[in-house]
Amino acid sequence: MIQYSSLQQTIWWYLLTFLAAAIGGRGSSRSSKFYTRFLKRPRWAPPSWLFPVAWTILYALQAQSSYFIQVSLGGNWGFQLSVFLSFLIISTFWTFVFFKYKRLGASVIVIIVAFVLAVLTTIFYFQEDNLAGWLFLPTTIWVGFASLLNISIWRLNSTRQELQVYHNPRQHRIQQYMDFNKQAFSLPQTSVNSDTEFNV
Repeated sequence: MIQYSSLQQTIWWYLLTFLAAAIGGRGSSRSSKFYTRFLKRPRWAPPSWLFPVAWTILYALQAQSSYFIQVSLGGNWGFQLSVFLSFLIISTFWTFVFFKYKRLGASVIVIIVAFVLAVLTTIFYFQEDNLAGWLFLPTTIWVGFASLLNISIWRLNSTRQELQVYHNPRQHRIQQYMDFNKQAFSLPQTSVNSDTEFNV
């Protein structure tokens, strides 16, 4: 087995978590207007600038807590880290479902799965190392809050027909073109009185 120094292990965990952040950022890029201008949000929804700030801190805490777990395991890979890695993958996948594909209903399912994995990770981390558990706990609290926010946004927007524009923009443009042509080339209807006499 390859032996890594503590510094190498720490760097590896930071690279892993911030790689997930970079991938998730690609999923949410160019979609800020979808959240800030289009979606109906509850009054208690935080401003959009808070999310990248919070996640930057949380990713660092995740990396440090996972490093402590690996040290506690003697440098080995345990099931605790496998659960965390599953959480990292699912939470990254959520950004694509919510922001890129704009599937609000599906995003609720994904984020609930992510929350369950975050809870399990917190429990397993506490069982192995108290400090690691405390460092990961803010992530679980934040994902729980994000789950409530996601559910609330889904309920406020689930019946909006405008979402079809985002789900299938090409079909929407075709429908707009057809409606325009129908209005442009339709002849105005005129009613003719049956009593009207025409002189030939």
